[in-house]
Amino acid sequence: MTAAQSAGSAAQAASMAAQSAGSRADSLETRLRSLERWKWAKTHPKKAKKHHARHHAKRQATLHRPVTADQTSAQHM
Repeated sequence: MTAAQSAGSAAQAASMAAQSAGSRADSLETRLRSLERWKWAKTHPKKAKKHHARHHAKRQATLHRPVTADQTSAQHM
């Protein structure tokens, strides 16, 4: 019975180590993607500027949409 308990503990420790490794891999992958985007922007400055401006304009359009009468009445309720 003791051997089974120790095997269970070892399995649980291995599972936790695998989760930790997976988490580290995910964070490293995110960091790598960020660095790749940065490198691309530095090597393609004209394209990056155009892309950024287009993205910024799209975001501003969604943030500053005109308020309709339906939205105004819903806010007052």
